[in-house]
Formats: sequence, C-alpha cells, structure tokens
Amino acid sequence: MQCMDVEQAAIEDRFRRAALAVVDGDLRTLRKLLAAFPSLVHERSPAPFRATLLHYVAANGVEDELQRTPDNAVDICETLLAMGAAPDALAESYGGGRNQTPLCLLVSSWHPMERGLHGQLVRALVQGGACVNGLDDDGAPLATALVFGYTGASEALAACGARIDNIFFAAGLGDLARVKTFVGPVETNTVDANTVDANTVDPVAQLSATALGSYRSPLGEPNETNRARIAQQALHFAVTHGRTDVVDFLLARGAEANGEVAGHHCALPLLQALFVHEVAMARHLVTRGADPDREDRKRHTTARALATSRGQAEFLAALE
Repeated sequence: MQCMDVEQAAIEDRFRRAALAVVDGDLRTLRKLLAAFPSLVHERSPAPFRATLLHYVAANGVEDELQRTPDNAVDICETLLAMGAAPDALAESYGGGRNQTPLCLLVSSWHPMERGLHGQLVRALVQGGACVNGLDDDGAPLATALVFGYTGASEALAACGARIDNIFFAAGLGDLARVKTFVGPVETNTVDANTVDANTVDPVAQLSATALGSYRSPLGEPNETNRARIAQQALHFAVTHGRTDVVDFLLARGAEANGEVAGHHCALPLLQALFVHEVAMARHLVTRGADPDREDRKRHTTARALATSRGQAEFLAALE
C-alpha cells in the first residue's frame, strides 16, 4: 500500500511539473518529461478538475494559478498532440459534461484571446483531431465561442468547417446572406427586406421553422421556441460580434433595440455591447432607439450606470 502511495505521488509530481512547463511555455522541459514518461499525455490532474495536459493549453477549467497562455502555446499544443494526447479528452471541471473538451474550454477562455492565439490554437486542435462540431455534433464549440464573445475563435471554427445551421451562428459570424435564408422573403420580391417597416411585417410568421438548427445554449439556458424571441436572440449574437448590417436587418424585421433575451451575459442588447466592449455597436444601437437608462433585468443596472461605475468615458460618450 505504501509503495502504491509513493508511486502515485511520483506520478502526480511529474504531472505537475509537466503542467507548469505547458503554462510557462517551457517546451524543453516538457519534451524531456514526455520523452522519459510518454504516458504523461494521458495522465490526469487531481480532482476536481481531472484535466489532461492538453486542457492546460486551453487555460480554462484547471487550477486558477495555472490559467495562463505562453507565447509559444501553439508549439506546446502541437507537441502534445504529436505525442498522442487525446484531442477530445473530457475534464471534470464546471461539473463535468460533454463540453469539457480542450476545444470547448479554449474558446471560452480569456487568456489565449488576450495573447492573440485563439485562432491558431483552434486550428491546431482541429487539425489534431478535435471534433469541430463537438462530441455530440451539436455545434457546442462554435456556440460557446459566439456566446462568450470571442470573434477570432468563432471565425477560426467556421474556417475549419464548423457547421452553420442556425440563425444565431449566422448572425454572430456576420453572414447576412445566410441570416436572410432563415428569415425568408417579406411578401413579394418588390419589397427591400433591409428597409421594410417593422410595423408591416410579422417577424413570427416570417422566421423559418429551421432557424434554430441544432443550437443549444452553452450557458444551459433552454432554447427559445417563440419565433419572435428567436429573432431577438439572433440580434444579441450580431451585437456581441459587432455585425452592424445584420443588426439593421433584424431590427427592420421586427427585433427590438430594447428587447430582452436569456442565454447571454446581459439581457439587453445595449448592455451586451458594453459588456463585450463594442463601443461602435453601442453608439449604433442608441441611434436605432436603444435606451441607455433602461434597466437590464439580468444585470440589474443600466448601460449608463454601468459605464459610469467603470469610468468608461468612451462608452458614456457613445450613449449620448
């Protein structure tokens, strides 16, 4: 029994050193450890995370002090994959579940985005065998990247072949042509769908029954079933990623500048723009009727109050 305890302690010590090498960008040490102990790529961190070394590349779902992204994170990632790391291994962070893969955790992580490496790491994982549409083929990686506001990761997933089968993905990616296929024609070909008066169009009747596709909220919110609410949700995706043309189209087709939704960080479009630092979008929404003094039911504050409390002068100017 004592021998087993000693052996387990040695394994955990090696794993810890390897994890530190991953997050510190110490490729030399990592390669030495993997050469001596190849099984390290399959080992797991202690509970509650039960993460592989590849999860540490994602800088999410592991110990707080080890959530960081070195400049050579792509080289680290490719080294682990070349040594046989499982690209879709599941960790037990955030309560576990089918979305705890390195790819899903990566695209909801601030650290690789801050380093400007989101896109490159997405490509490395997908090329290394990660399921671009998620383990359940439900689009979980792209849904996660879009909801968390990481445009670079979202666009990289789309470029790697992620399926865009719903109005939310199309709106967030700025694919106006695809958004229009989910909304459908107004009544006749003589009406400009971009400028039609929302009072003359029923957005519920116009939204396609296939608009939801395979979408499931990565925040665990139930899917909207009311078609008008789906259009409003699509507006939030477009706002989050600064897609002005999609925003204008959806507003013209019945979505509301002051309409609220679930499934995002903020309920109101204007608060959402502030939350993801989209100053130009905030300014645009105000010109389209968004009220900076309307309280967000999820954040329990207004856009003006939040910008004031944060000292965000640029946002305050955009709200005028």
